[in-house]
Amino acid sequence: MNFLLLALIAATPLLEPATVEINAKPVRGKMSYKVALRDSARADQLMSRATRMVDPLLEITTSAGARSLNPTRAWDVRIVGLFGQRVVPTVMNRYFVLPVIKEALDDKTELELLGQLDETYLNFVWSVRMKDGRISYRDLKIAMKEAASFYTSGDSQSLRVCYAEGQGKLNIDGMPQHASEEEYGCQIYTFAPSLRDDAVLSFDGAPAMVTIASRRQYARMWLTSHAKSE
Repeated sequence: MNFLLLALIAATPLLEPATVEINAKPVRGKMSYKVALRDSARADQLMSRATRMVDPLLEITTSAGARSLNPTRAWDVRIVGLFGQRVVPTVMNRYFVLPVIKEALDDKTELELLGQLDETYLNFVWSVRMKDGRISYRDLKIAMKEAASFYTSGDSQSLRVCYAEGQGKLNIDGMPQHASEEEYGCQIYTFAPSLRDDAVLSFDGAPAMVTIASRRQYARMWLTSHAKSE
């Protein structure tokens, strides 16, 4: 177990901490930190070690789904237990990776979300590995296949690209692409079946996060005082 947890953190890109003020915010959901960390390790274990084009992240979402979530609304993630508390950095107030805190692996430590949402959940999503901000369509298809191994029901997949400043564009072989959908700070792209495997995807602007997007139901962890992950 310890090896898997350490491997998960080692394989996942580091997220830059944001400045937070958590004391005045209400707790909108909580669950066992140990359970959340265990499930994150299991998600990581499902991924191929040979190809490995994605890494699991936790995504804060609502009962209406990720598309209803405004990343500019202030909320925070923290781990609270007998050891004290630690604020977990997020990207766009939405994505985060759980740190391994050895002194917090007991049954009393909790993962808490603080903010203004009435109903809060966690989903697993998949960040796409790229090299120098580029990826071939061949590798993107591998990433989509790896992510699909964790879905529980189905429809087509696409790419979600999120920009911290809300501005940016996807290019394919240097040609700008039009997003099929847009949401808060993010663009959703779908791809024609005829797209060549050696086509290269790159970006104007530096994305804060690039993930596999799907309307499928991800494995969901309910954040309530007594809930366990599904």
